[in-house]
Amino acid sequence: MNGKFFWLLMTAIFIVVGHLSYVLFVPGYKMGQKFDNGFVVNARPAFVTLSEKQTIELFPAEDPAVLHAVCPFDVSQGPIKISIAPFEHYWSLSIYSQKGDSYYSINDRQSIDSKLTIHVRASARVEDDEVKQREMVRDKTVLDAPTPKGWAVLRFQIHNGASRAAIAQQAKTFVCQRDES
Repeated sequence: MNGKFFWLLMTAIFIVVGHLSYVLFVPGYKMGQKFDNGFVVNARPAFVTLSEKQTIELFPAEDPAVLHAVCPFDVSQGPIKISIAPFEHYWSLSIYSQKGDSYYSINDRQSIDSKLTIHVRASARVEDDEVKQREMVRDKTVLDAPTPKGWAVLRFQIHNGASRAAIAQQAKTFVCQRDES
């Protein structure tokens, strides 16, 4: 009986380890693969408005009445600057690491200024306190990216008959580019 109990216990441990490995590592890997396959990190990053098909592929759980614009970036080549101009519709900005972890998020209702500027740079050092990773410098926010590559994702709510094309055109006023300052 001891032999059967041992193998039953080993099987249960193997199942638990396999399940935990899948839950902990596969989602980040899959998210990174989706974005790597869908976008090329250019030397000059910029926001790209997604088609409805791309939106369904990359964000299957999101509302179809949301327009997405994505800016893939690599801060190992230098910091990037994201500028958000005044916009008449609801918008939300999330910045993700290469693994798909969101490390910064803001929307139009949280933004105090009419124009918001965010600088994303490579992390110079590992900080124990996450609060130290974000700096407020005058009228801009400076973030240390946890991974060199990442994605800034803008979401725009389409409602009240506003057409997708009109919002996409207006969204071109948002900037994601190399920080020359």
